[in-house]
Amino acid sequence: MSDGLTPVLRSMLPVLIADAGRARAETLMTILADPLAFRDHLDDIHVSLGSASPGVAELVQLVDAAKRAVSTSSRTVEDQHVISQVVLRRFAEEVPQRGIVVARFNLAY
Repeated sequence: MSDGLTPVLRSMLPVLIADAGRARAETLMTILADPLAFRDHLDDIHVSLGSASPGVAELVQLVDAAKRAVSTSSRTVEDQHVISQVVLRRFAEEVPQRGIVVARFNLAY
């Protein structure tokens, strides 16, 4: 693993490996935990993923897909379930200097 990765970014690696660049919901939500740090470390993430990396260009596309998924100005996917359209956007907020971030919740508290 690259020394340039924060613990949060290291925790993303197994999700990215399982995803293989397909932009599944779990991957998009993981990226939204810290999209700016993710984008700033794409080369380190690519190296850390090794042969499991979809490539830097595809990692950029994952970040872009994650941002589109929670954007209130983006069109929704045709025939997307109404609940998923509304719910995802309700957990996102614009944070100055960080962009759109999905809040983490501890349901026990």
